[in-house]
Amino acid sequence: GARLWPWRSGVQIPSPTPISPRPISQAAQWSRISLLAAVALFFSIACSDDPAPVSVATREPAASATTAATRVAEPPIVDATLAPPPIADIALPPELPRIEDEVESAEQFADHSIAVTWRVDADAAVVVQALVDAIIPPLALLIDERGAGGGVVAFEGSTGVSEEVTIAGHYLVTSVDRVTRVELRLDAPVALAGPGAPSEPVALPDGYPADVVPVFPGAVVTSTSAEALSSDAVRYVIAFETSRQAVEVIGFYRDVLFVAGWQLAVGEGVLDASDARGSMSLTVTGGARTLAVLQLVWSTP
Repeated sequence: GARLWPWRSGVQIPSPTPISPRPISQAAQWSRISLLAAVALFFSIACSDDPAPVSVATREPAASATTAATRVAEPPIVDATLAPPPIADIALPPELPRIEDEVESAEQFADHSIAVTWRVDADAAVVVQALVDAIIPPLALLIDERGAGGGVVAFEGSTGVSEEVTIAGHYLVTSVDRVTRVELRLDAPVALAGPGAPSEPVALPDGYPADVVPVFPGAVVTSTSAEALSSDAVRYVIAFETSRQAVEVIGFYRDVLFVAGWQLAVGEGVLDASDARGSMSLTVTGGARTLAVLQLVWSTP
């Protein structure tokens, strides 16, 4: 007879001739059984919905860029127990804390004000907190403004050489592309008996957001006004004077508002800024004492 294969319809293939089985040794039988068992195990693993775990060699992952950026270097970044060393022949006041890291730039200007920038191997928030902790007498902490991108720490106090001379300035801490920088702006030393007597201070009007737009450190407020523009907006006008230079006043507000995320436009003696809560315009003029007028339109709750 002939067998008809279903997938080759119409083609007849002769049936195979029966073959008598040959005896198989016991060793060959065990060999075949082992092979079949191995094949069965392979298919049971390959087809299983929950395959057995496979042990592989592992290694610790390399430190990511974020981890490296947030690692605090040792010794501490900011050390209040040590005076800062001279930087490019520029002597910083011994009252300032030492910053242990790479100096990117340093400059002393004709009026003896100083600007120094460090590149720091630490998270910006860690550096800001370290600077705040390092401001100790005879220096006083005036501003501690922090934001997502860093912060501003302003200080003022007398020098160890003479209590009649004050030093003031601020640190600007920024973090851009995972790189943290600290910029020190140290104002020119000022004698307390400098030219021009300050006016009598005037209190800030009720509701003025001094925590967001502070008065320049050490300045004397000479006049204020508050005008309701609508049910949810007030215009404040604050006039103040200081013995510091106009460029220092502009630089201070630029740094504070930059950290807070405001949009800025800076010109000679003027600064305009805005954010979702309001807008500000600052005009500064020099003289025996620097005079400044700050206009702030602020949204009220």
